[in-house]
Amino acid sequence: MEKVTPTHNSSNGELALVFSNFLLQTQSIIGFRRDALFLVENGKQQLTSRAYEQLQQFLKNTESEKPNPSEKTLSDILSSALLMSSPDAVIRQSKRRIDAASIVFVHSLLDATLYSLCCVSYDSDSNAWLNFVKDRQLKIGDVLANGQDAATKVISRDYVASLERESLIKKSDKLHAICQPPANANYASNYKFSRDTLERFDKLRHDIVHKLQFSTEIPDADEMLDFGIKTGVYFSLIVGKKHDLKTDVTKEQKQQLLSDNLPNETHP
Repeated sequence: MEKVTPTHNSSNGELALVFSNFLLQTQSIIGFRRDALFLVENGKQQLTSRAYEQLQQFLKNTESEKPNPSEKTLSDILSSALLMSSPDAVIRQSKRRIDAASIVFVHSLLDATLYSLCCVSYDSDSNAWLNFVKDRQLKIGDVLANGQDAATKVISRDYVASLERESLIKKSDKLHAICQPPANANYASNYKFSRDTLERFDKLRHDIVHKLQFSTEIPDADEMLDFGIKTGVYFSLIVGKKHDLKTDVTKEQKQQLLSDNLPNETHP
């Protein structure tokens, strides 16, 4: 997703674009997962038929003493043999990978969205972010050249920009510190923000990517995906409430979002 970067000129439409893009992208991910799971579950016959054809072709090539197969061909043959011997096990493994990929996608989108929301918040009220840099030293040259207020704003702007490299949890903590939503606030249906659950969601993504933990079933995949999506809605709405910003896009903005995200069917 295209990130919002800190600027001096706040726009009431920034939040609407960030929020709408998050909703559009998450629905695309959920649609991908739904369709992929359906195809894998209902395509067992086609998959096994294709595997059988690949094995038969490999045997024919072997009998005709053709050159040694490439690594890719051998990999395809091994996959086909495994599918022929244990089709249900292979399909279960494919479904686990689909779940794992969906969680990684939603996590990445949520992380980028929280950074964009930090930028939107800064654009709306840069003074609210000064508390995070109050102990940082100003350069005398910058103060003399631009004045103390301008030098301080440069530091706070750079601080917000640096959050792009920080963890999902840290971005969440900063937004909470700025927005200070009431504990009983209801910003998404059947949802209550939980830092512990966010940490679990963050760790799940880390384990999938860095520990390659996608060979085992993710029993709470549905719940984790739902939490990740509703967390993006929650933070978008608390930023909007804090800074009195609208989350509805204009007709022109909606058309642009759809244009940017719909597949391009034209061919050169």
